[in-house]
Amino acid sequence: MSRDDRTIRLLSRLLGEEHAELAFTHFLDSTVQLSATAETLQSPNGLLAYSTASNMLTRFVGSLQLVVTGAGPGEVVRLEELLRDLQSIDSRPGKFLSLSQSFPSPQPQVRLHIGRAPNEISEVGRGVVFVSFDGWTVTLRRNEPAGPVVPSEAPFGALLAACFGVAEVFKDVLLLAAAGASVREELRRRQVNDFRYSAWFAERVDVASSEATASGSELVRDVRLNGVLQVGAGAVGNASLLALASTGSLAGTVSVLDSKLVDEKNLNRCLYFREHDVGELKVEVLQARASRPGLAVSGVHEVFSPSRGAGVWLFISAVDNNEVRHAMQEGAPEYIVQGATSGTSVAVSVHTGVDGLSCLVCRHPDRLTGLARRLPLSVEDAARRTGLPEEVIRLGAFHGSAEISLDFISEVRKVNVQAAEFFEGERQAGHDLCGAIGDFRARYGIITGPQEPSVPFASAFAGIQAAAEAVKLRLRRDGFGLVPILRNVLVIDFARDYSRHVRLSFAEPSRGDCQFCRQRRSEVEMLYHKKWGMASNVPVKVRADSATGT
Repeated sequence: MSRDDRTIRLLSRLLGEEHAELAFTHFLDSTVQLSATAETLQSPNGLLAYSTASNMLTRFVGSLQLVVTGAGPGEVVRLEELLRDLQSIDSRPGKFLSLSQSFPSPQPQVRLHIGRAPNEISEVGRGVVFVSFDGWTVTLRRNEPAGPVVPSEAPFGALLAACFGVAEVFKDVLLLAAAGASVREELRRRQVNDFRYSAWFAERVDVASSEATASGSELVRDVRLNGVLQVGAGAVGNASLLALASTGSLAGTVSVLDSKLVDEKNLNRCLYFREHDVGELKVEVLQARASRPGLAVSGVHEVFSPSRGAGVWLFISAVDNNEVRHAMQEGAPEYIVQGATSGTSVAVSVHTGVDGLSCLVCRHPDRLTGLARRLPLSVEDAARRTGLPEEVIRLGAFHGSAEISLDFISEVRKVNVQAAEFFEGERQAGHDLCGAIGDFRARYGIITGPQEPSVPFASAFAGIQAAAEAVKLRLRRDGFGLVPILRNVLVIDFARDYSRHVRLSFAEPSRGDCQFCRQRRSEVEMLYHKKWGMASNVPVKVRADSATGT
């Protein structure tokens, strides 16, 4: 499965199957400009937002123009390093990356600008998406500069600004390619013109929240994040580790567990993975790239088992497999923070299992969802694969006989040699035709799995906000009782007009039929009380023994 296959599926859902060919005709032909001033890039978070946005953009657009005005020799060297890194993400023919210190002429129709706007872009600002940020809060505007970058110890505003900005660029790319006035009008309605979001509150904000977020930025200067296990090293897991690694003063060890290898399809969305990583262990790539002095990422090449939860107070769930999610909830950690995606929609959630709100099992009740499994071939597909009449497949008889005859194998061999060899093996094993056809339909059935999005901004947002919640929960454990924690679900669809929603987060009651937090309520409460001192409907007791606690 190639990365473009996923784009086809995504566009089929957003625009209809008749427009899915845009994956090849426009995404790879589109030109997007990403710009900033040298002043913006001199801020660590300004450079972080710029590099993260370019990382995401080059994973789905064909041509990316990097523009930085007023750059000195130092900025040029860093940008050349960034350009080489971007080229290692996607080196396919037709991809084009450029770097300029001035705005080219003519200007492309799709543009994203980060931070303070220079006169050159202010004069031609129509159609430009602008983003600015502080440590926790993002401001997004169209056609009007969003303001300067505010320096901060916290990276979440910078990283999420890249997500919101790239999401709007995605809509603009679709709009340029859309055929038909009705489709174009629908896409215009989805564009967001003015929006503010705070990772500190995990919610949209309509007024400046600088006082609260400045306080949060001060708090992250001395946080240790030991006792944390992240399950999953895919797109969401890449982004969560990028956020933690970018929080410079954050220290400790984060264990990351995953049993898979980097695959080509991961290159759509996984911010740490490059083309030369394909075939390598995901956890080993992340351990090498996300670790830094003071913060160690420890990769564990295993599938999750409850025994892995011993001594862990926080699970970060970055998987799309409900069987694993259920096992994580059964491990009864103090908290679970989840980042999940479906298409361009993202859900971030925080769970305890004993507070009367949804647990991870409530959110994902079907244990089989997300498992890669094989659906048996239909009668029609099996008939097509073997060249046999559907009646033979349905009844399990050929010319009135339930025997796997030589004539039967000869008939199949005319259409499908592999299928004929399968039935020859079944014949030698003494199996009858009905059972052999059933086994054939099962073995060569269609593999199903989670429908992952083909663009990176949704999974990046999920991982970054999940990391923000993990940091805030650590602060709460350290005695900072006024730190706001998501309670308990945040949902946003980046392909829609999310700015129309008054609130993005909500408290979701536990499901009445939940087999974990409702049907076994007494047992679960006793387990949590024994491990963490938690009672029903009461959050974790805030510790006040920290020297800097409040």
